[in-house]
Amino acid sequence: MTDSFDQLLGQLHQQLSTAASRTKGGTDAQGAAGAETAEPEVPDVETTATALDEQVRVTMSGNRFTALKIDARAMRQTNDELAEHVLEAFNRVMEQHSRALADAYLADNSTDFGALAADVRAMQSQSVEAMRTYTESLYSALEQARRHSI
Repeated sequence: MTDSFDQLLGQLHQQLSTAASRTKGGTDAQGAAGAETAEPEVPDVETTATALDEQVRVTMSGNRFTALKIDARAMRQTNDELAEHVLEAFNRVMEQHSRALADAYLADNSTDFGALAADVRAMQSQSVEAMRTYTESLYSALEQARRHSI
């Protein structure tokens, strides 16, 4: 009677283990133990953007700005003009970095969520059938007990 539930739980465990092992650097133990506290790993992405004919250069790596270089020729600008070019370079690097991070996350994610969803739907269907069989067994046992008590 409980064999079908054990089988279903075994299948669920196997699917979850497979999904955990497909994530970058994930293992079954890490997936089970660190699921609540682990933060997603930020891909190692570095981007550089420029402004004012490459006289202003900003570099971003990970989730931090790592370099700002201003060519001496850029100092001929007024303070306000230079500030606008620096701001332009920062905005560009942030946009480029966001796109690069999104691309890196997509490239690192090898989990086939479509297949995983299909497996979950199949397990859900099996669990409904298993519950129906279990319920019928209980009703049958109750009916037999009722007949024997009369």
